[in-house]
Amino acid sequence: MDYVHHIVFYRNLTPLHIGCGQDVGVVDLPVIREKATGFPFIPGSGTRGSLRDSARTISQIDESKKPTYQSLFGPEPGENTEENSFAGSLSVHDARLLFFPVRSDHQVFLYVTCPFVLQRWNRDLSVFLIESNAMQSPSFLSSPVSDEKAISPVFAEKIFLEEFPVKCEKPEAEKGKALKKWLSDLDGKTGTPGLAQRFVLVSDRFFRHLVMHATQVMMHNALTSAKTVKKGALFSVESLPPESLFYGVMGTSRKRDGSQEPNSDAAEQWTNFETLLFNAKKKIVLHLGGDESTGLGVSELYLV
Repeated sequence: MDYVHHIVFYRNLTPLHIGCGQDVGVVDLPVIREKATGFPFIPGSGTRGSLRDSARTISQIDESKKPTYQSLFGPEPGENTEENSFAGSLSVHDARLLFFPVRSDHQVFLYVTCPFVLQRWNRDLSVFLIESNAMQSPSFLSSPVSDEKAISPVFAEKIFLEEFPVKCEKPEAEKGKALKKWLSDLDGKTGTPGLAQRFVLVSDRFFRHLVMHATQVMMHNALTSAKTVKKGALFSVESLPPESLFYGVMGTSRKRDGSQEPNSDAAEQWTNFETLLFNAKKKIVLHLGGDESTGLGVSELYLV
């Protein structure tokens, strides 16, 4: 079975809460994180469910698109009989954090990342995309950075990230030119204009501290009929801030229908996916995670 893969970007327009259940820490309802790194991520299962919900609505409005919907996502639970049972051709991988917005004294916020994140970004590109060199970050960004220093294409002074001071250094001319070109190329792909003016590379350890402790924590409670706080009902919810930028991989495969015969190749399935959901546009808006009723999880999904 053949596959085609594509890189996609997720940009949060509102705070994002994808929970992992209750925790014994300070926050009652934290966001889901990778076990080894502590970095937040967006599970592919939730994204696929949101895409399926959007595609289902489209297919209900236009009945002619229902076969495409079923080909990509599989039959509806009630229609999945023994004679008509097959998996959808669309696969959605977990989305990984690429740039994290952090408040600063120089701009409203800066986009922060670290060498480990960019090493993994380059590796994922090389694994899933044949022609990936154009999007890979410059190799010098993968070198270790000390905790008290940072690299930026525009700053060459001490700046504050949250309450922590770091000494920014500009890369030498050729490296700086390559860095600005890479960031400029990402601008249009990610919906983040001016990315080069906000970019800061910090150490792996400092980055982990920021993504662990520079998130949003909101308090929730339940009210009695007298509009007072119900006893024992106060709890805290962690969310990722707006402008957080993730990347992920999506792909399609040759799908076999109930007759067990291939009915289209992987590239055609991907074209069907773009046509059904994106309709010649390069981005759509999805609701991801929990607390949709309070406006959380509104995100833009960008196709590359």
